[in-house]
Amino acid sequence: MKASAAAIDAATVALDLSKKQYQSGYANYLALLSAEQAYQQALINLVQAQSNLSLRVVLYLGKINKFQTLSAKSPTPDGP
Repeated sequence: MKASAAAIDAATVALDLSKKQYQSGYANYLALLSAEQAYQQALINLVQAQSNLSLRVVLYLGKINKFQTLSAKSPTPDGP
């Protein structure tokens, strides 16, 4: 997720620069749209990374819960 956050930072800087260039007349609208698209894609990538991490946590906790449930149900041998 660090890479996704860094990509958002870079895309934000690029978008801000593109806005300034467009407003000053040094860049066309297509360049601005391209920067906006890159920024939006970076946000999507971050959300996907967060979602994948959340899913892994849920699956891991599910496995732990299943193991604990099975351990609690398993018969314990009686000693002599």
